[in-house]
Amino acid sequence: DDEAHHVRPKNVKGVAAAIAAGAEKESDDDPSVGDHRGTLLPQKGDHEADHSVENFTAMTRCVVYGLQHRAVQGMLDFDKMCKRAEPSVACMIFPFSASHFIKFYWGTEEILIPVYQ
Repeated sequence: DDEAHHVRPKNVKGVAAAIAAGAEKESDDDPSVGDHRGTLLPQKGDHEADHSVENFTAMTRCVVYGLQHRAVQGMLDFDKMCKRAEPSVACMIFPFSASHFIKFYWGTEEILIPVYQ
C-alpha cells in the first residue's frame, strides 16, 4: 500500500549518474572551465550587455503614500545631512482628506510639503 503512494520515476539513478558523468567530462576536457561546481556565477542578459541603468541619482524625488510624518522627517533630516540641494520627498498622498500642506523641518528652516488627495 505504501508503494502505491511513493511512485518513483524509473531509472532515476541512471539519469543522475549520466548528468554527473557529463559534468565531470566537460570540466576534465576543458582546462579553462575550472571547478565551478557549487558556485553561483552572475550572468548578464543580452539587454544588459549594452548599457547600465541608474535607478537613483542625487536629484531623485519620491512620493510618500499615507501620512507618515516621522518617516518623511527622517528622510528630510538624512537629505540635509547629505547636503542635498532639495528634499527627496516631493509630496505625500492621503486619499482620505482634502489636499493640504504639512510643515516639516529642512535643517533649521520650515518647509511645506504638499499632501494630495
